[in-house]
Amino acid sequence: HDVDAPAPVRAIGSAALAGGWLEKDPDSFIKWAMDKGEGSDGKQNEMKTRMLEAVVSGMAELDSGTMERLIAAAPADRRPSMILNMAQNDPDADPKEAILRAYAEAGDSQGARDSINWRAGRMLAEKDPQEAIKFAEEHQKPGERSQTYEAAMDSWVKDDKTGAMKWLRGQPEDVQADAVRGLRGELKDMDYEGVAKLTGDLQPKAASNAWEMAMRQTAEKDPAKAVDYLANISEDQRPGSYTELSTSWTKKDPEAASTWVDSLQPGKEK
Repeated sequence: HDVDAPAPVRAIGSAALAGGWLEKDPDSFIKWAMDKGEGSDGKQNEMKTRMLEAVVSGMAELDSGTMERLIAAAPADRRPSMILNMAQNDPDADPKEAILRAYAEAGDSQGARDSINWRAGRMLAEKDPQEAIKFAEEHQKPGERSQTYEAAMDSWVKDDKTGAMKWLRGQPEDVQADAVRGLRGELKDMDYEGVAKLTGDLQPKAASNAWEMAMRQTAEKDPAKAVDYLANISEDQRPGSYTELSTSWTKKDPEAASTWVDSLQPGKEK
């Protein structure tokens, strides 16, 4: 196994080697991978790390029994990710149970919980966006729910836009502001009038987030048109939006971008 090979080759090789070894002799692999003895050199330790990463990322196909043994033997900070991988690779697994188990392994580590939250929203929303929202409100801390709301909205609006928008409009401002980010795909090809109609009855913070996303996507295609969107973005978000627009415009037409910047009144936006 050549640790000096290109990264993609190492990843594929690690997955193949780990999978084959685990299939033939899981006890031997687990013992070798977890051994931190003095005899291990730098390259061997790197090989172990890459093979374990291949297992953790789900690149090596394992049965649930072997995966459970690996989870038990793995360092504590690896276990939440491995638990989620096992659930994602098993169509019969209950993602809610896996997420709760991952939270239990994470304990009080907010960094570990943040990593779980990022994946949990997607896992649950793909199956049932409304159940994902319910799970977030029952099991996630208020500050941890944003990604689940976003993922749920993204999934829900694809299958039932009317129902998704009705739910969104009935939410308090902070929930709306998080969930509206799940409309990124809807906004992609929407013109100014369409965005105005969509945001017309949203709370100010959520409406500003929608306009900011629409501005970014419009700026990639037609920066001059995106200028009109800026006035609808909240004052605290606007400076960053000016930066995004000028960057996109400069990539397309540096001279036109410079002319626009020069035309701005002195202030924080300029």
